[in-house]
Amino acid sequence: MNFKTTLVMLILVLGLGAFWLFSPAHKPEIAKEPEKPAAELKYVLDPRPEEKDIVRIQVELAGKPRQVFERSAKKDTPDQMEDWRMLEPIAAATESFQVSGIATTITTLQSRSSFEPGGKDAVSLADAGLEPPQATVTLLDKAGKQYVVEIGKKAAMSSDTYVRLGGQMNVLVANREIMPQIKKEASAYRAKKLLSLKQDDVTRIVIQHEGRTYDFSRGADKEWVVNAPLKAYGAKDKLNTVVSALALLRADEFVEDNPKSLATYGLAEPFLSATLTTETRKQLPAKPEDAAASQPAASQPAEPQFETLTATHSIAVGGFADMSKSEKRYAKLGDQPSVVSIRQTEVAKLTPKMSEWRDPAITRIQAAAATRLELTADGSTATIEKQNGVWVGSDDLTALEIPAVTDLLQTFEDIRAIDYMDDAKLAECGLEKPRAIVRVSAAGAVEPVTLKIGDVTKSGKNAYVQREGQPSVIVVSAAQAQRLAVTPLSLRARSVFDASENQVRRFELTREGTTFAAERFDGAWKLTAPADMPGDVPSIIMVASNLARLYARRVVAKGDDAAYGLDAPVVTAKFAVETPVTPPPATQTSQPAGPPEMQVAERSLSVGRKDGVAYCKRNDQPYVYELDETVFKLLTSELLERKLFAFKADDVAAIAVSLAAGGVEFARDGENWTFVPDPYVKPQQPKIKELVEAAAQLRVENYISFRGGDVATGPLATPAATLTIRLKDGKAATLKLAPETGETDPRIAAWVEEARVFRLPAETCKKLLNNLDYYLQADQPKPGAPPQSGMPPGGMPPFTPPPPDDE
Repeated sequence: MNFKTTLVMLILVLGLGAFWLFSPAHKPEIAKEPEKPAAELKYVLDPRPEEKDIVRIQVELAGKPRQVFERSAKKDTPDQMEDWRMLEPIAAATESFQVSGIATTITTLQSRSSFEPGGKDAVSLADAGLEPPQATVTLLDKAGKQYVVEIGKKAAMSSDTYVRLGGQMNVLVANREIMPQIKKEASAYRAKKLLSLKQDDVTRIVIQHEGRTYDFSRGADKEWVVNAPLKAYGAKDKLNTVVSALALLRADEFVEDNPKSLATYGLAEPFLSATLTTETRKQLPAKPEDAAASQPAASQPAEPQFETLTATHSIAVGGFADMSKSEKRYAKLGDQPSVVSIRQTEVAKLTPKMSEWRDPAITRIQAAAATRLELTADGSTATIEKQNGVWVGSDDLTALEIPAVTDLLQTFEDIRAIDYMDDAKLAECGLEKPRAIVRVSAAGAVEPVTLKIGDVTKSGKNAYVQREGQPSVIVVSAAQAQRLAVTPLSLRARSVFDASENQVRRFELTREGTTFAAERFDGAWKLTAPADMPGDVPSIIMVASNLARLYARRVVAKGDDAAYGLDAPVVTAKFAVETPVTPPPATQTSQPAGPPEMQVAERSLSVGRKDGVAYCKRNDQPYVYELDETVFKLLTSELLERKLFAFKADDVAAIAVSLAAGGVEFARDGENWTFVPDPYVKPQQPKIKELVEAAAQLRVENYISFRGGDVATGPLATPAATLTIRLKDGKAATLKLAPETGETDPRIAAWVEEARVFRLPAETCKKLLNNLDYYLQADQPKPGAPPQSGMPPGGMPPFTPPPPDDE
């Protein structure tokens, strides 16, 4: 056996010996000291009263005024208690839960032990803080039983407190620290919520501020009315917020009780005072004789009786309590002697803002309830009435535009005040001679409501109106005012003609000395004048359709053609409408009817233009209508064939565009196109096909000369671009385009071979006039477009060679 083996065996022996020595089975048992039983806790008050039965609390603290609190059972529910009130050192409402905390602390107080003071090793009364006691708490319960607890010092090295029951010698060691709950200042128990009321019970608010009285009342419908300084409706949400601010108003600090002078706090002449009136409906207890009288035969419950209890609550707000910051003001309740401080942010909610506290709804008339409308403007007055649910007018308003009537009445309902001016001069607001007066009567309203519409403000964004019977001038949106300041004629029906396109047999338009005529033959339209000219059928159909059922934006005048450019019309239209003849009643039979007899009525129309606005007038009526701009453009649109070329894109063999800065020339090579000057250039084929297609489908905006035009002078003498098209049959078409006059303006162009001069839309020209760089650029894929088939997003990934084979 060598040394290494001997050493290993020695270590093993020592380890086994240590395991045997220290294993739990061989540990010697250590005797345990028997546990002392925990001290039994006992209630200090025995028998112990319930906190809910305590009706009076008195707290006496050394060197401080006595605190006394009382409460009583509710009259209607005797098993419930009213909130605690403070009687001393001042009569005041309390934070009831804070006072209940005193009662709970004393009634649930428990002791660990007791001892007789002055005995061997016992603490003396003086050392226990009970000679005299630091505090004495006296409780009184419903039955009139009194409980007195004297409170001393906290026991050393613990949270226990020495206490003693009134009239007893032994000292008890209570199991908790008591003084933090008992030694509070009286202000800690006082209610910081200043007013005790229900917001829904408030029926009136009166606020005095800066020498003015603001009086608001709320009716049974919960709507507010302004009684002073003027008569108006109140803003319900805003005034409810004022009530809420008063009801929730809290004292920040209690400053002084029973002050000698209110002037010190700015309360002799308050900054603001507010008085609330509440009406609380209370059910009266049923009387036996009433119950018996109400149930003679059937056993029905007695009708409940109620009484209304009226109360007032007032508060005065004085000067700033912190002059440097102006964040607090002094305040005092009308029935309380104490001065408190409150936050300026809360006072700001009470400061009258009549522009906000008045209801912005000016008329309070519902459009659907309107029964009569009287409108005065532009020197004329008209009245319409609702009869059997239908609006009826007379004279110029025999035919009514019902949507216009509805819009006027809806605006009358919706118009809202932006601000109010109580001392405005009517003449300066355009209200001595208003531009319009609107008077509306409604079902359920005692009197009609009248609005006068004045001038716009200097900014042009707002306007002045005034409600009849109220002195204030109201600022409203200029747009709303404009919708009310309409003439009576604007309510006239706006339908100029009412037929259908298939009833129109022919029409004739005369403009700029040229007459265009079209007629329907076997259901198809054909241009008949100018003679031997091709017509643009889609445009002809659109003209016929719009003439047949012409609808204007509004009626603007009666007569006065010159004021609307109708003394020298831009367009004169005549058309014939075919309608069935209605036979007299005597000739009607029950036999099957044959084809109806038709009659043709001639219609005529003049169209003028003044200050960029189009107007029209039927030649058999005096009314002037404002036309929509799209209708005017249609009546002045090109009626000749607007498609310039008859060939198709597949007929084109070559196309060239000559520009001041270069150009392009492409020739067809089978299915593809080549760039003629350099066949090695590879242009984008789709873009060339778009060019050829655009050229083949060219549509003019209007013709200057359909035949015999001058293609070599004027703006065409030095063209900005030339487009040359060669067809497969050898024919060619050459277009010259004049320089542009504006980015969006039509451009003058000419078809040289046909001597045809016309205007092309700006967008069309942009499609034709591109240089070579445009045709060499590939179109960028649209955002979110899927990758080409077989190609992963982002393109083909880089090639990665395979790993070499293992050797």
